Amino acid sequence: MKFLFTILLIVVTVFIILPKIVPHDIIESKIEEKIIENIVENIPLILKNDAPVSNLTVEGVVTYTNLARDTNGKLPAFGLDKDLNKIAEIRLKDMFAKQYFEHFSPQGVGAPEVSKSIGYEYILIGENIAMGNFPDDEALVKAWMDSPGHRANILNNRFTKIGIAVERGEFNGKSTWIAIQIFSRPASLCPSIDKNLQTKIDVYQTALVSIKADIEKNAETIKQNDTVKIKEYNDMVEKTNSTITELKSFIETYNNQVKAYNICIKN
Repeated sequence: MKFLFTILLIVVTVFIILPKIVPHDIIESKIEEKIIENIVENIPLILKNDAPVSNLTVEGVVTYTNLARDTNGKLPAFGLDKDLNKIAEIRLKDMFAKQYFEHFSPQGVGAPEVSKSIGYEYILIGENIAMGNFPDDEALVKAWMDSPGHRANILNNRFTKIGIAVERGEFNGKSTWIAIQIFSRPASLCPSIDKNLQTKIDVYQTALVSIKADIEKNAETIKQNDTVKIKEYNDMVEKTNSTITELKSFIETYNNQVKAYNICIKN
């Protein structure tokens, strides 16, 4: 009779008291992908006939660029952004140093790569570049506006910020100006994504693998008439279920953030 009671106790413990393990492999652990940012580029502008006297300024380029936006559709003026100024400056100096005039260096480095290197996040980024001894800022912006691709960047109503760099230097043995406009729709305009949440998800997923391995390793203990071992096993299962619940919550929150961001950048 005592033996039968012991067997019954074990059966009850295993099938009633013991919490069910939610298998780790059925957890929806797929993380939503953030939409890849775009770069708007066009054919670089090279002035054919240099002016005898030439001078360019950041302030003047901003003024005439915003005047062009106002004249062509009353578009909002660009805000001059110090980070975009830095990106434009880095791009300009790289062109002079490596003697190339393209949207991407021979090593494949362009505005997107420079942006990431300084920690600048964007939804959309564009670049206008020009080389030549333009008479002044007005003439430079007019030349860009007369070129369909460059004009499209200047009048793009999705761009809200601009960065500018202008400098005179030696290019292929000639003294000339290079001017760069970097346009951007910053990521800050959209809901933020909690990067710490992604780290938490990774930590919890790793912990689950370890816990699940411990449970499988100790599963044999429930076959023994050892209430201490059975309690330890139950505790591990409870911990697993709790971790799974938290993990699902983290993933749902993170995915909702990414979805909101992706919806925002499509608009």
